[in-house]
Amino acid sequence: MPTIQTNQQPQPQIVKFVDSSSSNIGSISLSRYAIGYVLHGTKNIYYGDKCYPVCRGEMFYMGIGHHHVENVGEEDCPFEEIVFYYTPQVCNISSRI
Repeated sequence: MPTIQTNQQPQPQIVKFVDSSSSNIGSISLSRYAIGYVLHGTKNIYYGDKCYPVCRGEMFYMGIGHHHVENVGEEDCPFEEIVFYYTPQVCNISSRI
């Protein structure tokens, strides 16, 4: 009887994240891609010596790997974002000869 192998890809996940702590630069490691939307505050994403601010109402993308980020809340509201984590499925196409 043949064995059937399946690729166990992690399911896509949507997360609402609220950070009421003081803003500090932190390091995160992603094993999946992330697309996010900032609801309140500003997310600063650092690449090398450059800072890319993502303000309220804007979207961002982060690939797999290590990232340095800072989540800064507003005066009257903590930092808040919604993030969609996903792993793209890769299709192998083979031709028959």
